[in-house]
Amino acid sequence: MRAQIVSFLKLLQGNVRYSVPRWQRRYSWDKKTIDRLVQDLKAIAQVRDENVQHFGGTLITYSESTPPGTPALDHVVDGQQRLATISILLICIARELGPNGKAGQWNAQKIWDILLKNSLDSSITMELQGEDDEEYRRILEGQPRGEGKVTAAWKILRKATTDVGPSRLMGGLNRFQVISFRCGPSDDPQQIFESLNATGVPLTEGEKAKNWLLMGLDRKAQDEVYRGYWCVLETYLGAVQEPKYIDEFLRDFLRWKTGENSGKTRTYENLRRWWHVSNTENDRIWLCKDLARLAELYGIITGRGDKYKNKRINQLLKYFRGLGIDVLRPLILRLLDDATRPDSTGATAKELIETLEAISTWLTRLWLAGKPTNGLNTEAARLAHGKGPRYTEDFSHHWTGEIRKLRRSRIAVPSAEEVREGIKKRKAYGSKASGAAKAILYTINSEIWKGPAQPRIEDLSLEHIMPRTLGKEWENYLGDDVDEIRDNYLNSLVNLTLVGLDFNSEISNRGYNEKRELYKESSVTLTRQLSEQHADWKENDLVERGEELAEWALKCWPWEDRPLKGPRWRMNSGEWKGERSYRRVLLSVTAALLDIDPEGNYKRLSGNRKNIDIFPAESPPIAGPGSRFVQIPRHESYVINVHASRESIITRCRKMSQRCGEDVDVE
Repeated sequence: MRAQIVSFLKLLQGNVRYSVPRWQRRYSWDKKTIDRLVQDLKAIAQVRDENVQHFGGTLITYSESTPPGTPALDHVVDGQQRLATISILLICIARELGPNGKAGQWNAQKIWDILLKNSLDSSITMELQGEDDEEYRRILEGQPRGEGKVTAAWKILRKATTDVGPSRLMGGLNRFQVISFRCGPSDDPQQIFESLNATGVPLTEGEKAKNWLLMGLDRKAQDEVYRGYWCVLETYLGAVQEPKYIDEFLRDFLRWKTGENSGKTRTYENLRRWWHVSNTENDRIWLCKDLARLAELYGIITGRGDKYKNKRINQLLKYFRGLGIDVLRPLILRLLDDATRPDSTGATAKELIETLEAISTWLTRLWLAGKPTNGLNTEAARLAHGKGPRYTEDFSHHWTGEIRKLRRSRIAVPSAEEVREGIKKRKAYGSKASGAAKAILYTINSEIWKGPAQPRIEDLSLEHIMPRTLGKEWENYLGDDVDEIRDNYLNSLVNLTLVGLDFNSEISNRGYNEKRELYKESSVTLTRQLSEQHADWKENDLVERGEELAEWALKCWPWEDRPLKGPRWRMNSGEWKGERSYRRVLLSVTAALLDIDPEGNYKRLSGNRKNIDIFPAESPPIAGPGSRFVQIPRHESYVINVHASRESIITRCRKMSQRCGEDVDVE
C-alpha cells in the first residue's frame, strides 16, 4: 500500500469523493467518542508551537475508476467514522461563522466550496450509506431531521461548535493529521478491514456479517443486495437504530442451523464456518435473501416487526414475549419457517397453533413450578436443529412427542402437583418475573372472563393485594405472624392481581376492606372474583387463592390429559385402527386393500387416467410442487401421492375402497 502523512483538511481539498461501501458498518460514534475528538481539537489549537501536529489515526481507501473530468472515487475501508464526524463538524462551523465570519484563513463559503464540495462538479465530497446518507444530506441542506446517529452527532457537534467556538475548532483541524493508505490491486480490503477493526470501537457481529456478505460484489450488486435484502432485514428486526438486534437474530439462526450454543462474540465466525461447510450450491446473495425472509418471521416473534396473519398465533407469540423466556426462539423460528415455506412440511395453521400451545404449556408450567430453565437453551437448539415430522406424520403430534421425551430430564413438563406447590413459593414480582406474572394472570382472566369487552393487557398493571409497604393497619390486621406471612407471600403469585392503569397507587397501601370495595368495580374478572370470594386477606385466604389459581392454571395449560390427537379407520366394520396422521391413514388403507388382492386391486387402483391412485415405484410421474410420492407399506414396489388435505384423503380412501369392493370408515 502507498502511505503518506497528510493534513486531514488536505484530504478533503482534492477532487475526490469519499464513499462508504455497503458492506461497511453504519455510522456509530456516540457522544463520548465525539466529545473526545472535540477535546483533542480544542487542546491542539491551544498549543503555541505551530509545528506541533495532532495524529488522528488512519484513512484507508481503495479507488474505483471514474470518467475523465469527474472527481476520483475512493471507497473508505477504515476511517469513515472520523471522516463523517469531521464533515458534520465543518457544516456546523460554516453555519456558526455565517456570511461574514472568519476562522483564520477560512470562512463559511470556502468551507462549503473547498472542503464539503468538489471544485470539478460541485458534488458532495462525502457519501455515506442508506439512511445515514439521507440524514447527512439533510444536514447539508440546512434541514436536519431523523432518528439516526448521524442526526444525533450533528446535535452534539452543533452545541460543541457554539461552546468551543468555530475559530478554535478550525485551528485544531488545521493541525489534525492522518496516515493515508491507498490499497493496491493486490491488497485484500476485507482482511485489512477486519484486522483494523479488532481495536477501537468494536464491530458488532451483524456488522461483520454484512461486511462479509457484501464484500467482493461490484458497486451495483452491493447496492441492490444492500437495499433489496439487508435494509429489509434491518427493518423487520427493528435494527435500523439498534444493530444489536441483528446479532441476536443471527445467533438464534445459527443455534437452529447448527444445533449448538456458542458465545455472542463468535456469531460471525460461526456463520462463515457453517456456510462454507453446509452450502456448496448457493452464493452469499442467496443467503442474504434468505436471512431477510427469516428476519420477517423473527421480527414477528420478537414483536418488533409485523404481526402474523393468524390471530391466535399472534396471541401465543405475544404471550411468549410476556413470559420473557426467549431461549426457545430458535425452535419457534424453525416452526414458523416450517409452516410458511412452500417446500417444507407445510403445517396448517391448526397444527402450528396446537404445537405452540404445547410449548406454551411447557414453559408456563416450568415457570409456575419454579423449575430452573438453564437447560432450555441447549434443548431449544437441539430440537430446532433436529429432524421434523415425517411427511406422513402429524406436525403437532411430532413436536408434542418431542417434548414428552424430556419427561425424565430436569426441564420436563412439571406435573399438576409440582404446579400447585410452585404457585405457593414462586417469586412472581421483580425484573422479568413481573412480566411473566402479568401474562399468566391475564391468560387466566381470559379463561374466566365475563363481560362485554376484556381490557387489553397493555392497559393493566400488577397490584399487590397485601402491599409491599405494611403500615400499622396491616400489621395489626395480620397479627403476630405478620413477618412470616409477609416473607412467604408478599411477592408470590397468590398475592398479585390485575388492575387498570387508572388505579390510584396511593390506595395500594390501604387496608384490605377499603381495597376490596374498589376491586368489586374492577373491569378485570379475576380481580372482581377475588373481592367476591375473599372477605378477608389473611393466611388462610392466601392459601385458598393459591389453590384457586392452581386449578385455573391447570385448566389453561393442561398436559397429563393432553390427548395424542390422530384419526382412526376401519375396514368392513372391523376393528378401529388409530394413526398419527391422515397421510398415514391413506398409506395404511391402500396397503390393506393391496393385502386383500394384490394384483386385482392394483389394477383397480391404477385404473384409467381419471382414477389413477397408485403408480410403479420405478417409474412414478414427475412430482409437481403439490405432489409427494411415498412407498406403500408392505408393497414398496408401488407409490402413492400423500400430499392432500384431510377432506381429500377421507374422500380418496372411500372411493378406493368402493372400487375394490370394500367399505372403509375414517374418523
